[in-house]
Amino acid sequence: MPATCRQAGHESGFTLVELLVTVALTSILLTAGVAGFRSLVSSVRVAALENEFVAAMYFARAEAVRRRRSVGVSAVSPAVQTNEWGAGLTVWLDVDDDGVFDSPGDTVLRTGQAGAGGSARLDSVAGVSSLRFTGAGFVASFVPDTTGGSTSSFRLCDGKAGRLVTLRATGQLTSVEQACG
Repeated sequence: MPATCRQAGHESGFTLVELLVTVALTSILLTAGVAGFRSLVSSVRVAALENEFVAAMYFARAEAVRRRRSVGVSAVSPAVQTNEWGAGLTVWLDVDDDGVFDSPGDTVLRTGQAGAGGSARLDSVAGVSSLRFTGAGFVASFVPDTTGGSTSSFRLCDGKAGRLVTLRATGQLTSVEQACG
């Protein structure tokens, strides 16, 4: 008699207990994967925001040196207390060298969104809403100047992922990882 898959009293397949254990293990692994994926997405958002912000600062500094004129960088929505730089920024040639963007006289060189539309936030630690690079590439002023003119830090956060970007008076930028709450 030929061998068959079914023999009397023996069924092939999974038992209910085996199926429930498999479903439980799969759901545990998916839960861990989703949490890790959210963390990855937050880190990527912060990295993108940091890259755009740092690129705008380096652009402003390079333009100031290239043109041998003051170039300013201002937050688009400085009145917002929790995300003053998050709505975007404007890089402008300070034609009259007063450190204030004057719409009819100063020239806009670049505008940036700096994370607009996303959940990432970009805040100045000291409330700085505008700064200016000299023709030599140094930072001439922070507005408001609550830092004594030497440095200003900007906090980038999305969920728990974050970075702290510090701009020194020499025009040098540094960035370190920082946890956000």
